[in-house]
Amino acid sequence: MKPVITHLAFGVLLGAAGSAHAAFNLAPDGDFSGGVASWGEASDGPTAFSYPASDGNPDGHARMNFTTGGFAVIFSGEVTAASLGLVPGDTYDFKIDMKRFGGAAGTIGGLKIEFPGATPDNTGDMRPTVIGSGSTWETYTFPVTVPANATTVKFVPLWGGPDTDIGYDNVGVEAEAVTVAPIPNSDFELPGGLFWAEGGGAETTWSYPTSGGNPGGHGVISNTGAGYGLWISNNNNPISLESLGLQAGKTYTFQQDMKILTGNRIGGLKVDFAPTGSTGDMFPDLIGDGTTWKTYSFEVAIPAGVTGIKLVPLWGKFPEDGQPNSVAYDNFRIQPPAPFMASISTGSVVSWTPNPEYPEDEYQPRRSFDGMTWEDVGPRIVGNTVSSAFDPLGAPFHQVDEYFVTPAPAIQNGGFEDPQSEDPLCPNLWTCVTNIAQAPTRITTDARTGTASIRIRVQNDATGTPNSSEIQQNVTNQGGFVIPGTTYDFSFWAKQVSSGTSYVQQFRVQWLDDQSGILPGGVGFDNFTGGDGVWKEIKVPGLVAPPNASTALIQIFGATGAVAGTDAEGEVLIDDVTMGTISSTFFEVIPANSAPGVSISWPTTPGASYQAKSSNTLENFTNFGDPVIGDGDIHSVFEPVSDPGKFYLVEETE
Repeated sequence: MKPVITHLAFGVLLGAAGSAHAAFNLAPDGDFSGGVASWGEASDGPTAFSYPASDGNPDGHARMNFTTGGFAVIFSGEVTAASLGLVPGDTYDFKIDMKRFGGAAGTIGGLKIEFPGATPDNTGDMRPTVIGSGSTWETYTFPVTVPANATTVKFVPLWGGPDTDIGYDNVGVEAEAVTVAPIPNSDFELPGGLFWAEGGGAETTWSYPTSGGNPGGHGVISNTGAGYGLWISNNNNPISLESLGLQAGKTYTFQQDMKILTGNRIGGLKVDFAPTGSTGDMFPDLIGDGTTWKTYSFEVAIPAGVTGIKLVPLWGKFPEDGQPNSVAYDNFRIQPPAPFMASISTGSVVSWTPNPEYPEDEYQPRRSFDGMTWEDVGPRIVGNTVSSAFDPLGAPFHQVDEYFVTPAPAIQNGGFEDPQSEDPLCPNLWTCVTNIAQAPTRITTDARTGTASIRIRVQNDATGTPNSSEIQQNVTNQGGFVIPGTTYDFSFWAKQVSSGTSYVQQFRVQWLDDQSGILPGGVGFDNFTGGDGVWKEIKVPGLVAPPNASTALIQIFGATGAVAGTDAEGEVLIDDVTMGTISSTFFEVIPANSAPGVSISWPTTPGASYQAKSSNTLENFTNFGDPVIGDGDIHSVFEPVSDPGKFYLVEETE
């Protein structure tokens, strides 16, 4: 079977492709002067292999006349890397001469390099852009990094596709290493999309025009259906943070140039982390109408413990109008983080005493400049653990409104505490949906609250068969209810365990009528990513049940695409799924005190630690406020002050 992920190689050329004086070492009988004796053959369809003694480049050559089927190859015996002048870990130009003797114009063969016993053990199929019409002998070059633990090499020329007759000659490698660049083929100037692994369904195609980019060459992902399409940088191998000049625990701006060729949806980006984790799918807002080259930026916080990354450019999603969508990509790069800076503002600190008997009550700080007209200061504060807020305008009057809260849950057993009697691995009142026996599993070894959570884990095997795992609940069928016209807040908590090649996670909320017909106003399918080893809330507020809604269908799932190998996998834990109404009733105005104060704000990086400090002398700073663990958001701490000469700073520790 032809691999789903293709165009694999290792490293990328920067500057000249080696010295003109580098020795060119042939594969065993790489000029085919010995005929069939030195080469093995394999095919799963009608293929005529031959080794003419003439018409090569020059003299003898090999031919594969391939009719139909999945693949056809010839392959050399193993040869030591040392005998070819190769040093493991370095990058070299592997070469092959090819010519089309029959078949459609523009078709040509390819090359794969195998490294028996090494990791990775092969480059995958490398298919170049055809030079001219392909009907003349031309040399095709493939920069390939030899794995660090490789000791032997095999050369595998590839078939040219259905109904092709391709000639091969002078298979070998230049013995002088070439320099590699940080992001392999980041501008698509190397032919055929080298160094970008393709992944996706039958609805997706990839192409690599040599002109019309921003500037020069570029890549194109075209999509004609509801499936997905993507690339994976560096042949689906992590690029080390060190080689990119990046640090774990820092936030960087990832950029790529894009424009829409057809349709109305722009592409996106995902960044996978090694050894585990991912940003999830990131789709930016369209710049203008999207039809001219624009630079799109993605803020990415690299978690602590990460050693490498993979860039995963994403397709333009299939448009709602059903028209094909095609997006062009160019110039992938990473910008350094903005300098860390904290800001200070003055205002008032508003304080109150919460009601200890009702921990679910809400408190709304308010301000007034005349004692008669009141406005809110920030959002309502839920619970009694917070008893102060900061008013940056420093109004002269403050009060706090207290609200009684009455929750009305719709989802049943959202904490997964109760198992099914007939299947304890599935929670009660939920349906566990699976593909290829990878059902969601109720576990009691990790939970956000209570004792149980749901593990969704999906992994492909060597055949590349897509897999999925899903948990779902029809609310009314399980004893809950929805009220037409009522506003609901939907949320759940997720902890990411892993996220590999082609893996996606999504959730959906559908309103249904009494005939199970789908109504407008729901959510999804929406992508989500859990916290990197920590619980993270996924929340969608303000869902209004349509007038004729009878129930809601909740779905949370993980799925892989048709990608072979154990890298096509993902795992996430789910807990505390809620959807309900919260009835807030005004109770009373409670006393509030206010005093002059200052607020210190700063942007945070996930995993980094921060401590605000103050001093009266600029010499001895003392802590104020609790330590803050960064999550990528802006954090603030505030305190009342009476000394206008006080100084503040924020220390960051990695």
